[in-house]
Amino acid sequence: MPFSVRNAFNYQCNVLQKAIFYAVVTVSLISINRMQTRAGLIASPLQWLSASAGSANIIISSSSYRMIIISSSSSTTTTTTTTTTIIIIIIIIIIIIIIIIIYIIYIIYIIYIIIYIIIYIIIIIIIIIIIIIIIIIIIIIIIIIIIIIIIIIIIIIIIIIIIIINNISIIIIIIIIIIIIIIIIIIIIIIIIIIIIFIIIIIITITQIIISTTTTTIIIIRIIIIIMIITIIDIILFLSQSPPSDSYFVIDR
Repeated sequence: MPFSVRNAFNYQCNVLQKAIFYAVVTVSLISINRMQTRAGLIASPLQWLSASAGSANIIISSSSYRMIIISSSSSTTTTTTTTTTIIIIIIIIIIIIIIIIIYIIYIIYIIYIIIYIIIYIIIIIIIIIIIIIIIIIIIIIIIIIIIIIIIIIIIIIIIIIIIIINNISIIIIIIIIIIIIIIIIIIIIIIIIIIIIFIIIIIITITQIIISTTTTTIIIIRIIIIIMIITIIDIILFLSQSPPSDSYFVIDR
């Protein structure tokens, strides 16, 4: 591809090829970074070009692209080195800040996990206490039912004895026994229903506590994730900004 470079500098063909290679690489870097670049990325090409050309302006033109590199030949090396050093220091500081932020987030998350575990331990203890209370209540109810049954049996025996003593008919005795048995069954059914309702209420309460705790945990985890994402995006946006440089590039077809 023919290049018109006689007006820019008067070197041999291999020097031109090196200059063009560095220029193409630099153009590629600029295109990737939205037509902006960092001084550190182009330090080597600019130093080489300024040292080779020995002039302030270098113009390379072709049939496809025309690139104009405007740079100060006398202060390029010093300024570029200083800018690169400043950029490296800034990047190191930003990396340290990122590491500190990540560790702080991890510490907060670990503290949250510890609190979460403590809350679950408390919930488990409460559930165990409730289960123990339920068992005690059931035992008490069973004892009461047994006592009631014993009392009813004693009453039946007394009634039978009275009936036998007074020569009452067997039909009346059977009817009384049936009525007493029905009453006992009804009482037992009512007690069982009360126990079931009580257990259901306790189970629903425990479930609501667990669900509310889990929902709160999910919300806190989402907030932590959102904060981490926002922090990372801010850091990326900050790093993507190009620092001020003494070199400017103009590229057009």
